[in-house]
Amino acid sequence: MSDLLIDICLYVTYAMFGVALVSLIYFSLKQFISNFGQSKTALYGIGAMIVLFVLAYVLSSGTDLSQALLEKTKTTVDTSRMVGAGLIYTYLLFGGLVVTLLTVEIMKPFKK
Repeated sequence: MSDLLIDICLYVTYAMFGVALVSLIYFSLKQFISNFGQSKTALYGIGAMIVLFVLAYVLSSGTDLSQALLEKTKTTVDTSRMVGAGLIYTYLLFGGLVVTLLTVEIMKPFKK
């Protein structure tokens, strides 16, 4: 009996998650389309993030680990390359953050 109750609760949870996801997508697109002029900056940000990830993927080699270690951990070269790309992407984002913070702090006295 308890397995049946757990199954029912899981299906209700899946349904609620599905409704929430569909609502999220619908209202996001509705807001995006109704205020397209203001949404351009969001598109620029998303585009910049995609460009940064492509750059990180190109920069990562995937051969950072030996073939023996890859086989031991049952990891493919593609997975290793994606992990390297994720790390490089994180480094690029952090570097951009530091540069932005420094720029803002340096420019504050000149704007007054």
